[in-house]
Amino acid sequence: MRPEALTALELRDELLNLEGVGPKTASWIVRNLRGSDEVAILDIHVLRACSAMAVFPEEVSLPKDYEALERRFLNFATAIEVRASILDAVMWTEMRIGRSPLAA
Repeated sequence: MRPEALTALELRDELLNLEGVGPKTASWIVRNLRGSDEVAILDIHVLRACSAMAVFPEEVSLPKDYEALERRFLNFATAIEVRASILDAVMWTEMRIGRSPLAA
């Protein structure tokens, strides 16, 4: 099947079949290729921010819990009416540079 015929989630699932590609990398490819907000790029910065805000439970394990955490993140983005791509970019930036009180 041609990649352009797949939904964002189907494409991400297909990318996961490639050796060395995990959910974060596959989601990053889909986000940047398609501009999709149907996937979340969950890295340590987003994980820490969401844990600090109780969006995620305290004990999580990536990549094992990626799908459940992604659903929580996407639901959170929807609830606060922010595109997932914008939300994870802001969280990533704020946590990376340490300006956020969540980074402390």
